Parts: sequence; structure tokens; C-alpha cells
Amino acid sequence: MNKKIVQDKATQRMRNIKKIKKKRRLVTLSLFLLIVIGIVGLVFLCNSDFFNIKKIIVVGNKHVSEDKIIKQSSIGTNTSLFGLPSNEIRTRILKEAWIEDVEVVRHFPNSVELKVVEREAIAIVPFQDIYLIVDKNLVVLESRESIDDLALPVILDLKLTKAKIGEKINLPSLENAVNCLVSFDKDFRKTIIMANAPSIEKLTLMISVKNGDGELHDVEVLYGEADDEDVALRKNAIIKKILTESKKHVIYIDVRVVTNPAVKFLDDVY
Repeated sequence: MNKKIVQDKATQRMRNIKKIKKKRRLVTLSLFLLIVIGIVGLVFLCNSDFFNIKKIIVVGNKHVSEDKIIKQSSIGTNTSLFGLPSNEIRTRILKEAWIEDVEVVRHFPNSVELKVVEREAIAIVPFQDIYLIVDKNLVVLESRESIDDLALPVILDLKLTKAKIGEKINLPSLENAVNCLVSFDKDFRKTIIMANAPSIEKLTLMISVKNGDGELHDVEVLYGEADDEDVALRKNAIIKKILTESKKHVIYIDVRVVTNPAVKFLDDVY
């Protein structure tokens, strides 16, 4: 009797195991079919026009028009978001001199955003019969025949022999002058109307400031070297202190030697 009970239990256990295995096979087969259907569906969508780009958004641009950036990107309306060559698009857009960086962002199902970072114009450089606009890295952003609408300092007396839009100018005296301009805060930089940079040692600034009567007058600043950031900041602090605290009409400041600055007043001349 006990032997029969044991056999019956063993038989039932084998039946249960077979049911479980059969159920697992059905579940596995169902999952496999779902995966296959999902893949087929995804492939179908990818090859359809559902994910084709229908809208291109440009943000962050100021000097370069949206149309020009889109044209430069060469993104076609029949391009799928899945096949969008982001690196190639970046390379094409970065050929535009004004653009320092760009991020290509996909927005599913059918739009792409171009997040542009433009360079900042720092100074104007006369070259031959035109004017060049340069940024802090000495990259030529554009050329102009007239600069009447630009409120940027002009850097003169440069021994410049060649320049090309979109490329960096390699000239130590210009680099020193631009480093000097960048070392000032933006508000003070607006008071600098001109810089003479025949050499690093002879860098001179022309600053337009208001006297006690509120009238503008020019102050010549013999600046010299600006490559050392800490020294440049000390020079700038001295210049600002003299211009803001002096009760006399300042016409000349020499900060070439930061430990021994010199000042001339209008009263010293007359």
C-alpha cells in the first residue's frame, strides 16, 4: 500500500514538472514572438518617414542667421533622426567663423535642435584697406569696410602681414593687447577706445573717462606686458584706483612696472 502511494506521488510530480516545462516553453515562445514583432515594428518605423526630420530649431545665434546655420548643417528634410550624423553636422557648422561650439540634439519623433555658442568680438584690427573683427583667441570673425556701428577698441600699429577669416592670427603684440583687453571687466573695457601695440613692451591704451565736470577726456595708459594674469589684474586695479580717486585731471598713467606706477596730471603740463 505504501509503495503504491509513493508511485502515485512520483507520477503526479512528473506530470506537474511536464506542465511547468510546457508553460515555460509557451512563455518563452510568446516572449520571443513579442521581441520579433517589436524588432520588425521598429525596423518598419525606422525605414518609414515617421522619424524623418520635419523641423530644425536653432538657438543661441546672434550674428549668424538661422537660415545660414541650417544651410551650413546640410540637414535634409528626408533625413531620419536615427541616421543623423551629429559629428559631421558639428564639423560643418563649426566652419562658420562666428560659431565656437554647437550641440546637435534630437527631439523625437521628427525635430532636431542646434544649440549654438557664438564667439565674442573683442577688438578691431585694421588690415590693408579693411577692418578685421577678432575674439579673445585672436580668431578673425569677419571683415568690414566700415566700423561706425561697432563699439569696440581699435588696435593699431600692428606688424600684420596676413590674416584669414576663421583662422587665428599669430602675432605676439596682438595677443598681448587682446589679453590686456580681456583682463578688464566688460564695463571698463567699454571705456577703452584704442590701443597701440607696436610691441609687447610698448602697448599703450587710450581710455575715455569723465572729469569732475562730467565731460569726457582721454587718458593715455602705458601698459606694457599683459601675459601674466595676476600682474595684469594688479595693473588694472591701479589704473581704476587712480581714475576714480584722483581729484586732478589725469592725462597719463604708466603701469609698465607694477610696483612703481607713474601719473601725470593736466596741471603738470600747464
